[in-house]
Amino acid sequence: MQKRREFVLIMALTSAEPSAGKVLLTGKFVDGMRSYAERWDGQVHAILPPGRGVTGNLDDVVVARDELPFSVDILPLSSPALRQRLLRAAVVMGQSHHEIADVASFCARHGVLRTHAHAGKRARERRPRAPGMESRVVPAASTYA
Repeated sequence: MQKRREFVLIMALTSAEPSAGKVLLTGKFVDGMRSYAERWDGQVHAILPPGRGVTGNLDDVVVARDELPFSVDILPLSSPALRQRLLRAAVVMGQSHHEIADVASFCARHGVLRTHAHAGKRARERRPRAPGMESRVVPAASTYA
């Protein structure tokens, strides 16, 4: 059996395919995913839910899939296809979202390491901590801009 080496990030940032071979993302997301791709010894993959096109973000970009150092699937977050896709991963990172609340237990049942991503500095400042308790924070890809 071949060792799994894929890093998968699940984000609630919606995406679309405006034309064949192209995907709508944000520049900040692309930069963050490039950072993961430079550092991860294996394939890097993003799973995003379908949207209606332009997100209203200031840095929407349409990118050719073959120009990205990572791959992208556009799948509904609640879909069985998303969960089946995770079976190929070594590590899954995801946000808190009601449609993927079961992903941690799904990954645990299938021997896939799952970690949590959050929205950066403001989320860290709001997160309550027990006195004397340290925690390691792994920023979401979108915070690496």
